[in-house]
Order: sequence, then structure tokens, then C-alpha cells
Amino acid sequence: MLRSTGFGQIPFGLAMIASGVQNVVYGEGVESLERFPAWLPGHRELAYLTGIILVAAGIGLVLNRMTRLAALSIALLLSVSVIALHLPNLLAALHDGGEWTASAETLAFCAAAWMLAAANDESALQGGGRARIGRVARYCFAGCLLVFGLVHFAYPDSVALCS
Repeated sequence: MLRSTGFGQIPFGLAMIASGVQNVVYGEGVESLERFPAWLPGHRELAYLTGIILVAAGIGLVLNRMTRLAALSIALLLSVSVIALHLPNLLAALHDGGEWTASAETLAFCAAAWMLAAANDESALQGGGRARIGRVARYCFAGCLLVFGLVHFAYPDSVALCS
């Protein structure tokens, strides 16, 4: 690890391992991360493939081995999920708080993976072009936090209320 990413790398890796195991065991994508559309064939195969990628990359993060490659693998997988799976659903249901939350959750995990990848890249540490990726990822993560907060006020029916 070139730059201290703190303790967060291990729980993030464990979360990715758990999501990957869930994909493999149940043969379907984690609902909030990968919403496979009905028209897309091979749901089970995609779930297995993404599950294996998430488990392998999560192990890399936990063991601090090939950390940049592991983080990039997760970041690319979740970027595709945000763009190809979540964005169309969000645009089709702009007034659905659940859709905003699911999209922001995946984007937050995606941003965290991009931040880890940037933190483990020597050229990014020297202020190279990849440093911008880490900066953009931090802004995306901050944007997700705003979405989570605003959803509580804009869509109170979509948020679990304690009595």
C-alpha cells in the first residue's frame, strides 16, 4: 500500500467478499448493487461472474495483495452497474426514493473503490492525471451522502421510520 488508506480497506474488502458470496450462493445479483434488467439474458451466469470478481478482488483488498488491481476491478464492475443498470432505472423513475437510494448506494461503493485505486497508484500520489480520479471519486461519494440525506426529507415513505 503506497498511501495509508486506513482501516477502511479491510471492511470494504469484506463487504465485497460478502456480496460476491451472495451472488454465487443465490445465483442472482445483489439487488441494490446489480439490478439485472428482465430483457438481459444470463442472469445466473452474470451473477456467478460478478460474484467471483467481487470475491477475488475483496480478498486482494483484505490481504493487501495487488490492491490497486483489486480496487480497479471493483470500480470498473460497479461503474458499469451504475451506468448500464442503475441510471436507466433512475431516469425512468425520478420520483422514486428507493431508486435514488439504490443508485446512490452503488455509486458510493463505486467511488470508494476508485478512491482505493487512486490511493494505491504511485503516479496519482505524484499529482498525475490519476489523482483527478481520486478527487472526482471523493466528490461522487460526497454527492451520494447528499442524496441519502435528501431522500429522508423528499421521500419519507421510502425511508424506514422508527416509532
